[in-house]
Amino acid sequence: DCDSVVPANETDDDSDGESECEGDCDDADSDTYSTATEICDGVDNDCAGGVPADELDDDSDGESECEGDCDDADNTTFSTATELCDGVDNDCAGGVPLTEIDNDGDGEAECEGDCDDANAATSSTATEICDGEDNDCVGGVPALEVDNDSDGEAECEGDCDDTNAATNSTATEICDGEDNDCVGGLPANETTDGDSDGDPVCSDCDDGDASSSTLDVDNDGLDTCTGNDCDDTDGSVFPGAPEDITNGLDEDCDGVLDEYTFTEIYNLVVSPNCSCHSGSSHSTGFAFNGSQSTLYSVWVGASASQAVLDRIEPGQSVNSYVMHKLDGTQGTVGGNGLSMPRSIAPSLLSSDVRDAIRAWIDDGAPND
Repeated sequence: DCDSVVPANETDDDSDGESECEGDCDDADSDTYSTATEICDGVDNDCAGGVPADELDDDSDGESECEGDCDDADNTTFSTATELCDGVDNDCAGGVPLTEIDNDGDGEAECEGDCDDANAATSSTATEICDGEDNDCVGGVPALEVDNDSDGEAECEGDCDDTNAATNSTATEICDGEDNDCVGGLPANETTDGDSDGDPVCSDCDDGDASSSTLDVDNDGLDTCTGNDCDDTDGSVFPGAPEDITNGLDEDCDGVLDEYTFTEIYNLVVSPNCSCHSGSSHSTGFAFNGSQSTLYSVWVGASASQAVLDRIEPGQSVNSYVMHKLDGTQGTVGGNGLSMPRSIAPSLLSSDVRDAIRAWIDDGAPND
């Protein structure tokens, strides 16, 4: 209008190449004009008449979609958010964390308390079942689901004594006074004790004789059934026990009372008392100063030189010349000389000692 004044709307105040009358909707912002490209600043940069939706913070969480909010309808979701256990990608990292996914379809994810998200029978609200698993996620397998005795079965599976590996629902009954197969009671042969000796019929070798049992009553390590203990009330009586030749008892359970063994005869009688007849053969006498084996060979089954008898006739002390010499009756069988042992002749060994030797001969003169 030739008034020498350019109207304000014709002036490009922000030097972006466009004035208001040319279409610049904000001539104070060089990023805003009609041909500008939209940038993420919450402004109508291209002057299209409004701010684009992705530049708006619809959920008021401080971040728009163009700034990184992957769900602008949820104020718990934005690029700097902390992950919550909600099955949502809260921090917009590009996916839901594995711990927030219910992998086994039991209605609970790991972050919600599922301690085994590969097992649908396991979750924080599950009921315990007998499977050896911590189904309810309390922090351990219940005691009755543990096979404590390693027999292949836990209590909840039917093991009625999980401290005894011989006891479970599929076990075979053995004679031990236990309900091995867990049927609820003992078999009759484990409860029947016909002779009332404390040993049931399943183990007692004679359940009609109270003196026979597998119980080691005297604690000598042997019983009457399997150990041939001939007196299970006396701990000094058992097979192999040393004989007391003075008490009239069969301590070694061989059926012979108060007998010596040949070793005892050699060590207790011959060696301390006899010194004559030295040598090692029949021709030089009894060989008292020889070894135990030499003495046995020249005594047992060997002919006497002073009488028509063997020196020792096994099983027959009355026909054994050595026994007559010990008793001082050698003259009655055609013998001669002093009684034995010569070191105390004409005195004799005590009757207990002589009877112990006599019992040994009558028992067959065994060489132990």
